Amino acid sequence: MAVAPDRRVGQYWTRNGTAEADALTRTRSAVDSVDYVRRINAAFISARPVARCTPPPMLEIAGIRLCGICRQCFRWRCRRSGEDMLIRVPENEFKPLVDRDKITADIKEHLGPWTSLLRDLVSYGSNLIPRCYSSSEKNLKDAVLLPILLRQAVAMLDGIELLLTSGATHAANLQMRALFEASVYIDWILLGDSERKAEYYYVHNLRRKRVWARRTQSGSPESQEFIAMMNKSGVPIDDKLREASKNELQEIDRILSQPKFAVISNDIEKHRGGKRFDPPWYFPLGERSLLTMARTVDKTSQYVLLYSGASEVMHVSNYGHHVRFRRGEVIFQPIRSVEGFENVFRFSTINALLTFRRILDQYRPGELPAFRRKYMEKWQREFISFPQITVKVETTRI
Repeated sequence: MAVAPDRRVGQYWTRNGTAEADALTRTRSAVDSVDYVRRINAAFISARPVARCTPPPMLEIAGIRLCGICRQCFRWRCRRSGEDMLIRVPENEFKPLVDRDKITADIKEHLGPWTSLLRDLVSYGSNLIPRCYSSSEKNLKDAVLLPILLRQAVAMLDGIELLLTSGATHAANLQMRALFEASVYIDWILLGDSERKAEYYYVHNLRRKRVWARRTQSGSPESQEFIAMMNKSGVPIDDKLREASKNELQEIDRILSQPKFAVISNDIEKHRGGKRFDPPWYFPLGERSLLTMARTVDKTSQYVLLYSGASEVMHVSNYGHHVRFRRGEVIFQPIRSVEGFENVFRFSTINALLTFRRILDQYRPGELPAFRRKYMEKWQREFISFPQITVKVETTRI
């Protein structure tokens, strides 16, 4: 039975004039109720619910009309711009390239124990940082090694776990690369002369921060090109930033004027050789690149297999990550996939475990037996017995 709205009183009636609550209940959802509810007179909103017979509408109560229910006042209070009234519908992904739900469900079902292992290592590392720092002498070397470099390693491992859990394996290579670099720095600093290496790291950072602060100060050699570039980009340097940078610049100059830091700053300046930018922080200490440093700490093979491959992701220098060319066709690679999952997992886990052990050996050697037991009981099984992954390719022609 068709049901239509009576706009006069805001109630429902049947075409044969008989009030039937059962039919109304079944068919009311088919009516544009929102369109009609807002037209119900205020005099009838307190009527009893519809039963077998619909009683006559209640009479209007005389009195002053409240502004809360006055139609004119209500419309005035609810005025919004056309943009605010728009219903924002999110974009739908192109499934052959990004199928978030499917890849996340597949990883949760088949690779959950291995992503859980990474999460467990992150939790362990987050506790290791403050535990070791509390045992240290809290000098500059300890500050560089623990809340800076070790924190960087744990943060990158955390990012790897999040990306792998979401199937963003390709992007996880960048975090794996950064984790490897932090682990090499930690090993190299702990080889010897650790305090001096930490001082070079610190002074190099201060010199780079000083360059940025000088760029905001009118009249400095670094400022002219930078300010013009920012103005052209629509991001002018305001007085607040200029004043903050001025204070930071004074503090940096104060620190670098200390005798031991002044000697290091002059040494970096000498190795700069008149070039536009400073060399890497380790360059004055005899290492020419991260590769030579990796050789020094016996991680050359990881550099070749891991760092070089991840650098291709960073610099988009390998088209094979994105497309395949075959018989005159261009085959797109999916953005999210488990392809390469095992490599990222293994290299990341290895570097995390080795770094944690190296830090424990330096700061809390008494915990090493417990760390070995933890590895044997909690992490070894998943690390060794990684499942065989077969990637099923589904082709969609565009």
